[in-house]
Amino acid sequence: MENLITPAYFHGLIELPDSQVSAELNTPSGEAVAYQNDKLMVNIAKYQKKLLVKLFGSEVVPDEVASLLVDETTLTSPIANYVFSNVIKDYQSTSTMQGEQIQSAENTIHISYKNKQDEAWNDMVEMLGEIREVLYNAGKDFDYPTDYYSEIYKLSYFL
Repeated sequence: MENLITPAYFHGLIELPDSQVSAELNTPSGEAVAYQNDKLMVNIAKYQKKLLVKLFGSEVVPDEVASLLVDETTLTSPIANYVFSNVIKDYQSTSTMQGEQIQSAENTIHISYKNKQDEAWNDMVEMLGEIREVLYNAGKDFDYPTDYYSEIYKLSYFL
């Protein structure tokens, strides 16, 4: 199945290091951005499939919720939050005015990704709640995975 989202959906809270092209100084080279975006597209395909199968039993998205699953106007999607929650642990980054930056190995301290990961997960839970309500009101009968509809304090339990 084709990816429903692109790297453009990873902005704000769920921005990944080296995934955005920017005119600002101190941004990664075009090759590094292209490499990270290619890597991100692979992760989108992997985790999109996992989420859709868990939610709907297959990769087919019900028509009633297609616009809630991928909002092309605001570039938001629970898929992006789910991907972010699963891949952010592979990054060690710092939030800066220019976006997310990977720390250099010299003179650095460890900064936990958990707060952003938990916020991204909880935002996804809210979006999935809207989807669940629409499907319920439409009379669709899905076996809802309750762990994907619960805000969490320990994300590792659900992944």
